[in-house]
Amino acid sequence: MLLRLPRHLAQSFTADYRHHGLRLETLESGGGTLAYLALILDEDQLTDVFAALAADIVQASATPATDLGRMRAFVQRLEHWEALLRAFSSEGLSSSAQQGLYGELYVLRQLLLEGATPAAALAAWVGPLREAQDFIIPDRGAAEVKTLGPDTTTIKVSSARQLDEMPFGCLLLVAVCLGPSGPAAETLPALVAALAARLAPHPAVLEALTLRLRQAGHLDVQAARYQGTTYTVPGQPQVLRVQGDFPRLRHADLPAAIPALTYSLDLASLAAYHCPFTELLTLFPRG
Repeated sequence: MLLRLPRHLAQSFTADYRHHGLRLETLESGGGTLAYLALILDEDQLTDVFAALAADIVQASATPATDLGRMRAFVQRLEHWEALLRAFSSEGLSSSAQQGLYGELYVLRQLLLEGATPAAALAAWVGPLREAQDFIIPDRGAAEVKTLGPDTTTIKVSSARQLDEMPFGCLLLVAVCLGPSGPAAETLPALVAALAARLAPHPAVLEALTLRLRQAGHLDVQAARYQGTTYTVPGQPQVLRVQGDFPRLRHADLPAAIPALTYSLDLASLAAYHCPFTELLTLFPRG
């Protein structure tokens, strides 16, 4: 991939730049005032991803009207893709990652169906950013989504921050309980397509969805890998309020000698903390 720039801008990059299978070099243009930044792929296993990366960078770099603006857009998008490539797997998402992403997207769709403002719902979905909670709504609260396989009642908590309500005031735990595959079964790509169709009237929000999916490791070029796995959600997600004597370990409870931990909760033992799905809706602006 080549980006034509004034020589002094192109030469501001070091020729030995390498990162996660990518190499960036400066190419001269026969002694003139112009030069090229060449983004080169060095790893064949990233070919499909590189095609998506190049298309995205070309689109971002074509918008600015000035050479400096194009260079900045090029660099910003490259930095974004570097973060994605760090987590990239040529095999696609693992089975557990697919299931977890399906659960988050299922909750997102339910929020939209119940009237949550699309822009606010997408802005709140921060699970792909590796935040401790999957949805964070500033000044309103947060929600952590757990997707449980059929006949599973154990919730795995990955850190002492995940069920720590203290930074938010209101923290909800949302359990998406999957059932056996049936006539209403849905694949992860089908859910992604349904969300994209629903957000089509909101181009900026649709772009935000595409970005979040990439940050979650879901790339269009790998979507066919997920067509063989289907999911069914027999009922509405279970919502629990994390408060009072809710059984959890919080960050402030840990001694310094325990920097990290994981633990499990038995969903069947948490009936006292159930609340209606509308409690989750109250965290989101509705329009």
